[in-house]
Amino acid sequence: MENDITQKPQDYKAIIPKTIKDNLDLLVPVKEVNGESQTYIYLKPIWEKEKAIAKYLYDRREHKDVKGDCNDEDIIKAEEDLRRLTGKSLILDDSQKEAVKSAFNHKITVITGSGGTGKSTICRCIYYLAHEKGLSVRMMSPTGKAAQVLSDKTKGHAATIHRSLKMMPGEDYGREDIKEDIVIVDEFSMVGLDTLFAVLNALEENLWCNIVFVGDSNQLPSVSPGNFLSDIVEADCANVVMLEQIHRQDENSYISLIANDIAESKRVEEIPAEASDIKWIDINPNTFADRMPDVIKKYMKKRDINDLQIMAPMYRGDCGVNKINEEIQKMMAELNGTQDKYLKKHFKLFHVGDRVIQTKNNYDKQIFNGDMGIVVDLGRKVLDPSKSDQKEDFIVVNFYGDDITFFGDDEISNLQLAWCITVHKYQGSQSPYIIFVMAGEAHNMMSKELVYTAFTRAEKFLCIYGNIKMLRKAPHESVVKKRYTNMVNIVKEMRENRKILQVME
Repeated sequence: MENDITQKPQDYKAIIPKTIKDNLDLLVPVKEVNGESQTYIYLKPIWEKEKAIAKYLYDRREHKDVKGDCNDEDIIKAEEDLRRLTGKSLILDDSQKEAVKSAFNHKITVITGSGGTGKSTICRCIYYLAHEKGLSVRMMSPTGKAAQVLSDKTKGHAATIHRSLKMMPGEDYGREDIKEDIVIVDEFSMVGLDTLFAVLNALEENLWCNIVFVGDSNQLPSVSPGNFLSDIVEADCANVVMLEQIHRQDENSYISLIANDIAESKRVEEIPAEASDIKWIDINPNTFADRMPDVIKKYMKKRDINDLQIMAPMYRGDCGVNKINEEIQKMMAELNGTQDKYLKKHFKLFHVGDRVIQTKNNYDKQIFNGDMGIVVDLGRKVLDPSKSDQKEDFIVVNFYGDDITFFGDDEISNLQLAWCITVHKYQGSQSPYIIFVMAGEAHNMMSKELVYTAFTRAEKFLCIYGNIKMLRKAPHESVVKKRYTNMVNIVKEMRENRKILQVME
């Protein structure tokens, strides 16, 4: 019996047991012995990595020696120096001061807070004080845009985790160890099992290094397995600093107020009429994408298109990423006069001037999933002078100031339009102006984490096109509660000097 989609549903009753039996060597049943009778079925690599991460963090937490220290006098000096250097007011609140000191005084620190609570400011202070003390710092983030933001805010070098560790496809380990005194991992809620395993492996020989995880536990969890920001806090593997005071926007910002209500599962009935930084617009989902070019043209009369990002929960449908991108691309090509400067690859069309996003890690070019750029050139060219009759399609994309050329189907297929992208893709990034589309078929995807993440991408203004019923539903749906991990149990058992969760024979 062949395993294909033409088979009747009842046929799978015979297939599934056989499939499991044929792949038993890939599975490991783990019996939870911490007061429960639950048995978990793991893929072996996931079990081994989760166990290794828990053990590493537990051992590191117990290693008391720290390289450097920070006190109140250091904080006062940093505030004064940074005010002088930036010309901007900088006064840390008590929790921010605690976070900066913890980065120097504890082996593992978790700094968590909602958007606008000053996490980037804290990273700036840590980076500045470390260099004042003669300590080295490595800063990493899961995405290229987030790394760029971290670099801009701290005035130091930050890179994606993959780029920083020189990770290659198919490898669990990076090719570069972390030798710095302090490592900062920003946007940590996005970091999953494989990536965290690689980071900690790169630190294995560096027992002196202090680790600082910075993130927002209210955001969407990582795409890959794990819920490490919440698990590390619950397992007491780190000194945890919770940030609560909003700094980025006015304390009365409705973006922050409503986002925090959603995070706390409070029902949101409507967007208040007096809200100056959020606008709600009801739409007809069947005709919305066709109207989007007019919306963007109106926006561009007053503001820079580079300060705007459109987001939607899903790709398909009349209100999805693909349809919206198609309509905006036509409009932008007309405005830029680039209708004739295009390249068509299968079902994808690119014009000079298009905003694009890389969707898969390209280790050779050091461009990674989530990196965004602008198409500056495209066409066909001869790559081998000895074969002048053979031309290859190419696209040149400017990523953060560097022009990167992609050739052929394999490389170009990993680019997609990014006038509109999913909330997942834009996590870790921010724009002054955000348009968030929550309508159409997306109602099944709505969760408080997704809506909260979308809201907190906006630095100045958020415009929502959609159905108010979706907003009312979102605070009561969670994707995090559906994640199963055992890290907390593993750490608890190590702390109580018992055997780590028993693997059943």
